[in-house]
Amino acid sequence: MRLWMIVEEPFLQALRTRGELIADGRRVWRDFRHAYRWMAEQMGRRIGPPPRPRAYPLWAWAQWSGPNRRPDMRTGGHKPRGTQCYRLTLDVPQQQVVLSDFSDWHMVLNNGYLARSEAEADAFDAELAAAGIPKLSRDYGAFTARVEASWERVFDIDHASLHPAWNGSPETQSIQATFWRLGKDQVRKVERFTAR
Repeated sequence: MRLWMIVEEPFLQALRTRGELIADGRRVWRDFRHAYRWMAEQMGRRIGPPPRPRAYPLWAWAQWSGPNRRPDMRTGGHKPRGTQCYRLTLDVPQQQVVLSDFSDWHMVLNNGYLARSEAEADAFDAELAAAGIPKLSRDYGAFTARVEASWERVFDIDHASLHPAWNGSPETQSIQATFWRLGKDQVRKVERFTAR
């Protein structure tokens, strides 16, 4: 499966030196650790256990923005402005990859309920309000299992056409790829650029 990563020099050097990389989560922001662990659990269920205990996902793009599958190095936002970066073109076996919707992933990061429509979101918010629980809560109490079950919708990458106003459309959808291990033999192309 063709994938793309935007990385900085230390990542590329580590990959060249070690021959492979497996993420350990040290660079994950504390507020996002729960979401990353959840993704790791999902990966374990979908593609098998990590190559070592407590491994975290590696992330790449399967589709950067709609029909533009690979990230455009001329656009901003990849890394801080002026940073020397590399766009890696990868070839990772499809059975080792979990695809998910990039926009929907933000609800997981923010510990929110992933609704598919405004009506569904409003109904869930009303239930929370009736129970005295704020939206985007740290603790949903009896609603936690339901919130986390809604997150599995991130893996429904064909949903965009169901509700374009909420979830984008095939023309704008971005699909991220997670996998456990990257070997230097999986890198097909390295392109250097300066982040804008």
